[in-house]
Amino acid sequence: MIGYYEGFDYGGEIAEKEDNVIIWATEGSRTCLVDADLLPYQVGFVLSEIAYLAAKALVSDGTFKEVRDTPQFESAFDQLCSKLNSWVRRTKCDSAILYTTASDINFRLNIAYTDDYKGQRVVNAKPPFFQELKDEMSIILKSDMSNGNEADDMLSIEASRRTKLLGVAAGSVEHKEFCDVVIASSDKDSAI
Repeated sequence: MIGYYEGFDYGGEIAEKEDNVIIWATEGSRTCLVDADLLPYQVGFVLSEIAYLAAKALVSDGTFKEVRDTPQFESAFDQLCSKLNSWVRRTKCDSAILYTTASDINFRLNIAYTDDYKGQRVVNAKPPFFQELKDEMSIILKSDMSNGNEADDMLSIEASRRTKLLGVAAGSVEHKEFCDVVIASSDKDSAI
């Protein structure tokens, strides 16, 4: 046979799929405070709507009891966990606290007096698996659901509390040297 060598390793080993579901400790030498509201959006908007429809079809035909039991959802949740893990690892943290918003009891709903709070946003602009991903973060990853606030409010409150415990001014040289938290959020309200 031409081109065949008996001892050649073609690199065709079967790799085990990495389990991205990590339950991060909430205390460590450096804690990542995560605006987890962003994760279902960032993952969901890159997913195929067809995957979501296929998952719903598998529930409709009785193959699975719930969408979150389907392989399509398992893949979406795996992607969410992978993204979360990359945030925590890139910030060199060994622990993480995830914050999510209970949208139906957000205090801002009661104080918006000219337009509905976030009324400029497209109605039903939720990506595939949005609610299922959010629920799974609460159940499996133990995200901290806000009670009247938004996730970014909660992580700001926790960051401030920890800064006060240090006894230094926020943003000072001492704060930057001794701070034990990192905020992971792309929300403009969390920018310093």
